[in-house]
Amino acid sequence: MIEKSTTEDLELYEMTLGRKLGFGIHRDVYVFAPDQTKVIKIATNDDGRKMNLLEDKICDEINSYAEKWQRDSLAHVYKCSSCGKYLLQERTEQLPKDKYPEKIYSFLASDTKYDNFGYIKGRGTVCIDYGCVDILKLQSKRKVKANWWS
Repeated sequence: MIEKSTTEDLELYEMTLGRKLGFGIHRDVYVFAPDQTKVIKIATNDDGRKMNLLEDKICDEINSYAEKWQRDSLAHVYKCSSCGKYLLQERTEQLPKDKYPEKIYSFLASDTKYDNFGYIKGRGTVCIDYGCVDILKLQSKRKVKANWWS
């Protein structure tokens, strides 16, 4: 649950948060109401803040030096608040489980929970929760069998 400490906070949430799409142990995810092609991940604790900051850093690093196929494998992070409470990310669609690819790039294979991936038209399946991306395998175009799980 989001803390709403002041009337101003509540007003900001009402203006920016659309439908709740999901939640985890450390973050809640909402449609970003001003631009529904994006989601906003809201940290619910310190670990969630760390995850937001890590995803922002990974995306920034990959965008600065990686090839297109690597960048296109991740849902883009547009902005993260300096303290990590809020992260604005590219929105994806959830696929039916039978539509997930049999193989994925090895650097994405460390946490193949269905909810950690989504679909973007024109790009295919992308990772949306990539705190567990194996940066050491980033240069390899090798694909491995995905062990999807719920």
